[in-house]
Amino acid sequence: MSIFSYIKIKELKQLISIKYKKINLSTIKQGSNNSNYLVTLNNKKFVFTIFEKTNFNIIKIYFKILKLLFNNKIRIPRKNNFLRKKFFLKKPIILCDFIKNKNIININKYYCFKIGLSLFNIHKQSKSIFYLIFNNKIKKIKKYILFFKKKINIKKYFFIYKEYKFYNKNINLNISKGFCHCDLFIDNILFLNCKINGLIDFYSSGIESFLFDIFTIISCWCVNGKINFKKMKYFFLGYKNKFINNKNLCFYYLKFNTFFFWIERLFKRKLNILNPKKIEKKYYYFLKNSNKIKKILIKLL
Repeated sequence: MSIFSYIKIKELKQLISIKYKKINLSTIKQGSNNSNYLVTLNNKKFVFTIFEKTNFNIIKIYFKILKLLFNNKIRIPRKNNFLRKKFFLKKPIILCDFIKNKNIININKYYCFKIGLSLFNIHKQSKSIFYLIFNNKIKKIKKYILFFKKKINIKKYFFIYKEYKFYNKNINLNISKGFCHCDLFIDNILFLNCKINGLIDFYSSGIESFLFDIFTIISCWCVNGKINFKKMKYFFLGYKNKFINNKNLCFYYLKFNTFFFWIERLFKRKLNILNPKKIEKKYYYFLKNSNKIKKILIKLL
């Protein structure tokens, strides 16, 4: 199971520094890296987060990044200074504004356009963000593969290792890099009244290839059984393709992105919160239809 830190309302009251008449506390959801609670103070909602694994020095850098993004009008949760302490149970904590949102049932092409526009605005901040945290996905994959060498089917292991060797040789050549979110799945993009009301969970962000962010969204939002080229077209119309400098490597990054999250889910499977089967199926779909997808990608770009 994933780690989850429990806090009682009595303990939370001791952490809050502002005056309030009424306080409520409820859990939001169980994650793999932090514990999240919905806190209501005087009828205003906040999100209280306990970071389970992240080093406090890294957290401080993220706080600076979040402040800079907020000041540049990127819709993200605003960090508040309503806590007396920086730690609970020796773990870093933060209190942020709650962003209203509604679950989307149908992801249409217009949502994809708006996501493309939002991602473009994030990538534009690269010149301003000098708190550099470099993400090296290839190194992470190597660590994951070494971990489950003797824990998965030998045939699957050799297939994964062969794919890793290919990406290790080809993936980081002549690619534009800058500030990226690195975890733009559906849960981290909040919609309200058909508009993007906020982006959350920047704690995986850092310096990475822009293509990694782009194809996280393509893989997550534009592929359901098979790839939806109309949604993909509208995403690229929103994104404006300003940060894509090597069109020939785009398909490899689409595959690599899916490969990375598949391997990460295999690694985190022991936590019982991430199922690798769905994303594994997607990866084999990309392999099977590689020529067709590659041609259309180049045409769209």
